[in-house]
Order: sequence, then C-alpha cells, then structure tokens
Amino acid sequence: MRLLVVAALVAACSHPSSTTAPTSGSWKGPDSLAHVPADTPYVFALLEPPSEAVRKKMPGNMDVIVLPALKEAASVPLDKRLGLEPPKRALLGIMDAMRGTDPTLWWENLGFAKNGHWVLYGLGVWPVLRVEVGDANKLRAILAEAAKTLAMPELQEKEANGVAYWVASKFGMSAIVAVTDHEVVAAVLPSQSLATTVPIVLGGKPLEHNLRDSGEVADLMARYHFVPATIGVLDTRRVIAALERRDDLATTSVFTAPACHADYERMAAAVPRIVIGYRQLDALGFMATLAFETSPEVAKQLASLRTAMPAAPEPAHAMLSFVVAADVDAGVAVLRGWLQGIADRPFQCEQLAIAKMIVGGALEETKNLIPAELKGLHGGELVVEDANESPPGGAGYMLVAGDQIAIALGQALQKVPGLGGLSIAPDGQPLELPIGMLGMPGLASAHLAMHTSRAALAIGPRSKTEVTAALAAPNAPRSPLATFNWDIAKFMRQVPSLMKEDNRNNLASIATMTSTLDVRDDAIAVDIGGTWVK
Repeated sequence: MRLLVVAALVAACSHPSSTTAPTSGSWKGPDSLAHVPADTPYVFALLEPPSEAVRKKMPGNMDVIVLPALKEAASVPLDKRLGLEPPKRALLGIMDAMRGTDPTLWWENLGFAKNGHWVLYGLGVWPVLRVEVGDANKLRAILAEAAKTLAMPELQEKEANGVAYWVASKFGMSAIVAVTDHEVVAAVLPSQSLATTVPIVLGGKPLEHNLRDSGEVADLMARYHFVPATIGVLDTRRVIAALERRDDLATTSVFTAPACHADYERMAAAVPRIVIGYRQLDALGFMATLAFETSPEVAKQLASLRTAMPAAPEPAHAMLSFVVAADVDAGVAVLRGWLQGIADRPFQCEQLAIAKMIVGGALEETKNLIPAELKGLHGGELVVEDANESPPGGAGYMLVAGDQIAIALGQALQKVPGLGGLSIAPDGQPLELPIGMLGMPGLASAHLAMHTSRAALAIGPRSKTEVTAALAAPNAPRSPLATFNWDIAKFMRQVPSLMKEDNRNNLASIATMTSTLDVRDDAIAVDIGGTWVK
C-alpha cells in the first residue's frame, strides 16, 4: 500500500493541458480512454498535452512545491538517512531520482513523458490511474529500488500476460503498480477480483465496451463547448450501480440493502452528473466550467430566483466586485421546500437515518432565517475600486436592492455608532457621512443615498458622484445569480497582507479572474475565467 501511495502521489503531479482546438466529428480522445469502461462512474483525464508556456502559468503548478522539496531532500546526509524508517528512505531515493542533473525536469527524470496523457477512472468504484511514460525502463528501475528499500513482507512482485507488477494486499483490498512500455498503471482493487481484474487493468484483456469508442466524451465536449484539455465526469447513477454490484468488484453489503436503493436513486435524480472542463485554455487565458446537472424541476426553481442587477465592473475598472442577483425570500422558500420534501418522505436507508434529524433542525432554523426588516431583498453589489494598506483607505461602493430598503437602512444606521441620529429620505440625494471619527486618513469621504427600491453607499474621493451613479445604474439585460470579478495582480500589489504567501505563489501568473454562478438548461454552472500576467 505504501508503494502505491508513493507512486500515486508522483503520478498525480502530471501537468494540465492547454489547447483551443475544437474537437472534430471523428475525434474520440487519446488511446488511454480505450482502457476505461464505458460505464465507469467517474473519469478525470488529460485529453491533449499542453504547451510548456501555458503549463507554467497554471495555478497549482507543482514546480513551486516540488523544487523546494527536492532541495531540502538533497541536504539530508547519508548517515541520517540510514537511521530513517524504510518508507522515508524509499521516498528520499525517489526524490534523488527526480532531482537528477536538472531538478526542473523532475517529472521527466522519473521516466514520465513530458506533458504526457493521464487518466483516473473507476473500475466499478475502484480507482485506476494511468500515466504516460517516456522512459519505462528508468521508471521501472526507480520503483524497483523503492520496493527493495521498503522491504514490506506483504509487497510481492508478480506477472500477468508478460507484464510484471507489484501487489500488496490487506483488509481484503490489493494495491497494484505496473510499468508497461507506454504507461505506469496504479490501482486499488478487491483482493478476490485480481484474477479477472489485473489482466483488464494491465491492458492484457481489451474491454468489450470502452469510453473512447462510446463517443460519450466527444458528446459531452460538444454539449459544453469544451476544448480537448483536462476533463472530469462523475455520474451519480453509475456510482450507485457500482456500489450495489454483487460480483468481484463489490464493495460492502452496506450499499446493497434493498431499502437503500430507492433513497440512492432519489439523491442521484437531484444531481445525475457533475462535469468539469475547459472552454478555453491558451496563451491568452482560460475559461473553465463546473456543471452540476440536475432535474428540470430543480433547474426551473433555481432559475426563478434570478433577478436583475447592474452588471459587475470588468476587472480592468475595479480591483474586486461581487454581485448577487437573486430573490432572497424565494431562495429561502425553495430551500425549505426541499427540506420539507425530505421530511415528508424520509429516507428509509439505515445509513441515512441521521438525515431526519438534520432536516428537522434545518427546517426549524430556516423558519425565521430572514429578519422582518430584511425581507424583500432582490440583490446586492459590492465594488472595491481601489484599496491601500498604508495609509489604510480606498474607494468603492455598495448597492442593495429590495422592497423594504428604507426600513432596513434606517434600522442599520441605528446600530452604527455615531450614525444613529442620521435621517435619510428616499429621494436619491447624497448624504455625506461623518467618517472622520474612523481615524483613517486614507478615506477621503463617504456618501449614502436611497430611493424606494435601492440604497447605495460609496467611499473615496468621488463618493458623492459615485453614490448617485450607483443608485441610477441600469440593470444588465441578464444577470447571473452571482458574479465575482477580481483584478488579482492589482490586489496583490496594493493589499499583499490580505493574501497568504502560498496563495500569492499559486496565483502569481493570473492577472484577472471572472467567475459566475448561474442556471443553464438543466445544470447549475460555475464558470471561472481569467487572463495571464503578461
């Protein structure tokens, strides 16, 4: 098992893809998909290799983690290594191989193909990982040395159809690792299934129905306008079928209780499939979509929450902006409707019995979730145009829309020290606020304005003009449920202390980011796009 952990961690560091080329009608995907069952419950794969230039810009670039670790490992002297536990010595040996003569080529130094294909999928629910190799003999020798160092009694070397592999078994499960001529394969499988599953996993027994030939990936990419980059799919109905298997790939009897099947199907009907992929990934930037496919009824309910709000400023015109265009009262009503549906038809599965208590508590908590003065809210917008740490200050505005704005704002002012005596009429006229008491020399001025359905607050040197503009801003032709725009480069320059160092390193290559949450067709879609730092 420890060998598999080491191998899987290394393989998981495979690099993401970059392409803008659309798929053609004859496109089926890489050959590695031919090893994936057509009915796999989940698959995550690199469909086409990236350019090196884009790979280095991607968030999560493993170089920022791996290279310092390799440098630290190199400083461990031989006498100290000899006193370490076998797993640590094996890992240090692998890291020595990764370092090679050029540590920046750590992936290739292990024997993996540069920007090669990879795929993680389920044989039933059991995970299988395949990663393309460039030098199979090198990787095989590295893993063999690691296995020797581990000296695990349960770790054995075997052969199937002329392919050597390592296997370690415990608690009825077996971890296997093999290096073929083209890829490294790692899997966790039921021990009783090895006679039938190992030949399939190692490619010695072709699948009768595979994902590549099924056309499902191509259909999915066409539906979501994905480019052939990294893609992921989780099919909840197939997950249920895999959990309920009674053959060699069975899991546990917990999932095969007859009373549970209807409950599982009911949950899967709410979110039949989760899909993730790129619609753009190139030298200019990226656009990724995470879609939670749902039932037409749920999609209709969520779409009905959408209201109209002014569009969020582009990142070029504001450091940060966040817009919610949703009917808050209706959202709570929809949530309570879902909870009540579960309460009226409680799950029968013993493992889901706790849901009854959770649902009951949630129904009670949501009875008075929204205070009376805040009812009727239709949306809000927060825009930070500028911000500085020294002296502390900035500029921006906040806009709130609703049916009882005057009541809500009046009660809010009463709760703010120094503002309780202010009175504002719903006539749209700016009211200057006494911000000197805050002791922030970076804040030049602040103004508040309101009419019957909107209230706006602006701060900064142009606050009087901006609060009037925010109050009068026209609604966008169509507002997503939520929008978040972020000028990351400007944010890190001007307020660096608000971001942890690890996050700064991961996002250093991204200039701007835009994300939305909305309902499209029968799916809840989260879109995240951005541009690279030039």
